[in-house]
Amino acid sequence: MRDHPDAEVLLSVLGLDSPATRMQVLEAAQQLFEQDGYAATSMAAIASEAGVSLKTVYLAFETKSGLLRALWHVLLHRPAAPQKPRNEFVGPTG
Repeated sequence: MRDHPDAEVLLSVLGLDSPATRMQVLEAAQQLFEQDGYAATSMAAIASEAGVSLKTVYLAFETKSGLLRALWHVLLHRPAAPQKPRNEFVGPTG
């Protein structure tokens, strides 16, 4: 879809050029993949969970495997959450 000359215009009109919309779909997919498993999760369920149309999901990611690849990319490149400082063990005094 993105290779089509009018694809970027169409995605823009549908609001899919917005990173927030794509993240909304990816977060819904992650939740459902964790909850139900990849094989049991349909693109329709992801669309419903994300609050977007099924067409929107397919226009943004084309296939479920494409959506999964995008999710992996986001998760692999997400900055690590700051960790709480660990208390250093200080042995017995005296």
